[in-house]
Amino acid sequence: MQIELKNIYKAFNKQVIFDNISYTFNSGKIYGIIGPNGIGKTTLFRCITGLLELDGGQIKINDKDVTISSRDEVVNNISYLLSNQVILHLSGFDNAKLFGNLYGIDNKRIEELFKEFDLFHAKDKKVKKYSLGMQQRLTLIVSLINYKRKIIILDEPYLGLDPIGIQCLNNKLLKLKENGYLIILSNHQLHESEKIFDEVIFFTSNGIISRNIKQQKEDLVTLFNQIYVKREDVKNE
Repeated sequence: MQIELKNIYKAFNKQVIFDNISYTFNSGKIYGIIGPNGIGKTTLFRCITGLLELDGGQIKINDKDVTISSRDEVVNNISYLLSNQVILHLSGFDNAKLFGNLYGIDNKRIEELFKEFDLFHAKDKKVKKYSLGMQQRLTLIVSLINYKRKIIILDEPYLGLDPIGIQCLNNKLLKLKENGYLIILSNHQLHESEKIFDEVIFFTSNGIISRNIKQQKEDLVTLFNQIYVKREDVKNE
């Protein structure tokens, strides 16, 4: 699996979100998209998944162009984390079964996911009685339910997770990576995610800065401060 960004450009109401960005994502790696709020991370994900049209450049998945018109065919390989995709008056397990039935996933597979995310004990409880962290775990289960999709894109997956939930997510993503999945995620909890990233891409107003995290002496928080805090200091001088 491969995602290729070629000189991509996107703007809203004449405000440039990103311009002339090129990058290639490959299978068997976990990529982190890092940057302050509003820098364009979610917009990038929506363009990759065909939910938004680019204003310039190309996005290719396995050498096929991603467009809104080609979305059903090209983006069929992607599992994408969306917020508010669970139904509160149903149980956690019934929520997961709704999606499982769409993709032909059996109940045994769904039960395994509940165990992996330490939510099996609450699978028959209605979602409206779940804590925020439990709802986030369920959202992740639903997002990852179709194991046939070999590209995974998660926008702020650690949001609301407690330490157990964070560990469950990290373990699952590392297992998927070992099985050759291509994983891209954005996250503000840098201490937790740097343990699993292979490469990080920092979004800035001037483009992107990529780093192989395994080869960096500095931790992710230090890199973040070097890239963003110093730029703000220079801007304010």
